[in-house]
Amino acid sequence: MKQFKIYIVLLASLFAMVSCLDDEKVENQEYGLLKKHLETKKIIEIPADASHSLSKAYLAEGMQKVTLGEVRLAAKDPAAEDIIVKLKKGSDSEVIAMLRTYKSNIYTENVPNSDIHLFSPSDIKLPESIVIPAGKQSAPLTIEINTDLLKEYSQFFAINVESVSNQGYIISGNYNNLLVEVKEKSKYEGKYEYKVETNLSGNSGDVYLSTVTPNKVKMDKLANNYGYEVFYTIDASTNKVTVECPKLGKATITTGEYNPSTKSFHVVWSLRDGQYTFDETFKMK
Repeated sequence: MKQFKIYIVLLASLFAMVSCLDDEKVENQEYGLLKKHLETKKIIEIPADASHSLSKAYLAEGMQKVTLGEVRLAAKDPAAEDIIVKLKKGSDSEVIAMLRTYKSNIYTENVPNSDIHLFSPSDIKLPESIVIPAGKQSAPLTIEINTDLLKEYSQFFAINVESVSNQGYIISGNYNNLLVEVKEKSKYEGKYEYKVETNLSGNSGDVYLSTVTPNKVKMDKLANNYGYEVFYTIDASTNKVTVECPKLGKATITTGEYNPSTKSFHVVWSLRDGQYTFDETFKMK
């Protein structure tokens, strides 16, 4: 059975705060708010997280429910009444604009819109409303998504706070949306015991390989030490492994083998015409 991985790209977290309550830049309306709005204790938000993106859930095939986060009353005290919040799906143009702003290192202006894969809003079901109950400060943001329509590559959609039915509440000018990435989880994703021999400085130990596509995973640091991403592609029919380290040029692979019985692979490779060499072993834990 396939599994699909949900990533939440928390746009507001790029401002290093997690809630309007923590934000000192509201005084000059940089985020569309005045300090007096905070004092009303009637701001509705989707609070951010300390991480720019968060691996949130694994879903099976079919129409599946997933809780992406919460809708919150940004106040020190609980709600004095039931607060009814309505959400809306982001349009294609909104999602593309978000990607070009918050993932600009990938979705540059040179990437045409046609190469950005969007998940159809018609295949996402939002609740008619979310109710923050009296006496509480938040309510879960739960949606339904049809994973049968997902592809092997990343697809994106967005959710925005549209309105508040109660009188006197305002929507946060900065913490009001989520950009969501969905893709099929690779069976090769997971925590590995990692051993490396290199003529650089490498760190053996536990590493986590994350999904790029079903047959491609990524290690965040070259030799578990340097800030260069390394990509490993496993050919499911031959169990051959190839390596890429795009920021440092073409990799030359001497050995690349995956062992499905032990869920491990061994790769011997080099960069820059043999200047940097790596002998790596990964064994899934």
